[in-house]
Formats: sequence, C-alpha cells, structure tokens
Amino acid sequence: MPLLQPSHMKALSLSVIIAVLGYGLWLSFNEWQDIEAALQRIGVFGLTIILAASLVNYGLRFVRWHLYLKYQGHALPMVRHSLIYIAGFSLTTTPGKAGEGIRSLFLKKDYNVPIATSLASLVTERLSDLLAMLLLAQLILTLSDRYQSLMIATASLTLLLIIILRSQTIISRLKHLMNANKHHLVQRFCGSIMNLLSECQSILGHRIFYGTFLISLIAWGAEAFAFSYLVFLLGYSDISWIATAGIYSIAVIAGAISFLPGGLGSTEAVMFALLITAGVSAPDATCATILCRLATLWFAVVLGLGALIRYETRPNKNQSNQTSSPLSL
Repeated sequence: MPLLQPSHMKALSLSVIIAVLGYGLWLSFNEWQDIEAALQRIGVFGLTIILAASLVNYGLRFVRWHLYLKYQGHALPMVRHSLIYIAGFSLTTTPGKAGEGIRSLFLKKDYNVPIATSLASLVTERLSDLLAMLLLAQLILTLSDRYQSLMIATASLTLLLIIILRSQTIISRLKHLMNANKHHLVQRFCGSIMNLLSECQSILGHRIFYGTFLISLIAWGAEAFAFSYLVFLLGYSDISWIATAGIYSIAVIAGAISFLPGGLGSTEAVMFALLITAGVSAPDATCATILCRLATLWFAVVLGLGALIRYETRPNKNQSNQTSSPLSL
C-alpha cells in the first residue's frame, strides 16, 4: 500500500498548486518578449550547462545526506535511497523547505530508520547549507559592503546554534529542564526533541561534518557559478563573476531566513535588486531572476514530483532493517 494516501496526495498537490499559481501570477506581470530574447542569447548549450550545474548541486547534496545516515548506522542502497532523497524536493515549496522531511516517513517505512535520525540529518543539512551560502555570500562584498551587517548577524546566529548543538553541557541541562515537567504528553514531546538534538550533536561533533561541509560548499558553488554564467550570457561580461556569485548566495539566504515557501518572493526580490545595483538593466535583471529560479527551484520540484511518483509505483525489493556501525572517519 502506498505510504501517501489520497488525503496526503491532495495536501501535497494543494501545496504545489498554490506555489505554482503564485509564481505564475508574478510571471504574468513580466514581458515575455524579453524572456524569449534572453533565452535566445543563452542558447541551448548555455541552458544545458546551467541545468547541469543544478544536477551537480542535487547529486552532491544527496551524497552528503547518504554519508550522514551511514555515519548514524544506516547503510542504505544508493538507487532506492537517491529516489527517496529526490522525492523530498517535491515539497521544496513549503515554508522553510520543511516539507522535505517527508523523506523521514519513507526511510522509516522502507528501512526502519528512526524519525529522529533522519530529521537530525535534515537539520544538519540545513545548517551546512547555510554556512556554505554565508561563505559564498561574502563574495558580494566585492560589489558593496552595505550588506556586511546582515552577513555578520546571520553568520553569528548560525554559529551560535551550532555551538549549542555541539555542547554536551547545554544539551544535558536542556534534558534536565525538560524532564522536570511531569506531564506525560509534555515529557513525550520533550523526549522526541532531545532525541533529535542528540542525533544532531552526534553529527556536528564528529569530523564527518567538516568533510561534508566541503561537499556543501562545492554543491552551492556550482549553482552560484551557473548564475554567474547566466548573467555573462545575457551580455554582462563586465560584471565580475565573483560579484554575481555573491548576489546569488545572498538572495538564497534571504529566501531561507524569510521562511516563505521555497523562499518565493523574497529570493526573487533580493536577486533583482542586487542585479540592478550591479548595473544590470531592469528587463535583464527580471529575466535572469526568472530563469535562475526556473533552473534551480522549479527544476528541483519537477524532478521531485517525478521521483515521488516513481517511488509510489515501484515496489521496494531491497527492504530490510539494514544497520551498520558508525563510520570511523
């Protein structure tokens, strides 16, 4: 029996439809002639390179996710596991991309991976992504230092969260405070939270986090490069590739901290404004923003929906409770 029942599929469809309608409404206010002209300048080869960079991003992020779970004691078959991971992209257009947590349900069903374990991988993945994007976003300072305070504030909050999650003392005190509440339901909820924090601490406290952070940097660097290449193909060879990579990174960060579904609206607004600041004309800035988001966010959603359908229709021939000892890296 499929894990997603008709009611779940309706909720999933509604989430995607609302996001698509909202995006379509925004697109309807733009001049399609400009977009068509931009596509002609980019060409098939250029578009292929941009989409390929997105695929590199998705592939490397899956490798990182696979390593997290392997370290936590779950060595899963690559093909089926990759299908589960990509299927999570179908819910990228949820607030904070929280819908990608659907992978936890699939992993629990197919391989009995504890929910706390896979959610810890998701939290760690988000922190690693944010740190990588913050580092890449520093490149925007070659264009202007007006965003320095935002970069410092976001980086400080992220590092503070990592320090808290890595601290055994802080986690122990939190556990003591949560256990002080005698209400059964509250204790059960708090117990689930502590399991999640303990799993996060296990990954963040191990050197596997540093190796996978390098993967994060390369993965997001690929998409930042693709955006720079897109701006170059639109005819702005005088704008530094480093600056445009920084523009892409800070726009993605803005979308992430907005907690809007898929960063819709906030990412586009920041990306457009920064391109104007860099000297790109308004029509070309609009085209660059639209094409970038189609080749990253919406490309991922389409792949995710395809993987989700494939997952729901393809039986799991390798289902087992596979576990192994943590990696010694």
